[in-house]
Amino acid sequence: VPKGSVLEFVITERGLTTIEGPDVVCQTFSAAEFLISSMQLSLGDIIEDPDVTNRTSAYIYRQDPPANGQRLRLGQPITLYLTQNPPAGCQ
Repeated sequence: VPKGSVLEFVITERGLTTIEGPDVVCQTFSAAEFLISSMQLSLGDIIEDPDVTNRTSAYIYRQDPPANGQRLRLGQPITLYLTQNPPAGCQ
């Protein structure tokens, strides 16, 4: 760039790069999978109890990271733990 030239800059602010993590405990796997992907997060490991016979209708009894208000990076994976029947305390 020659000395004395005029430079122009365009400064932009990047959109949201984090989001509050969803609480998918007590949801079916299919509902949790839809919610996680619609929030631009990703599925991590899927850990199934031995009683799981149908992953789609299985229930989430734990997730990692937990839904405790922390913010997650877009694309961050969430590990889900599945059991076939609704966990205690779920309606």
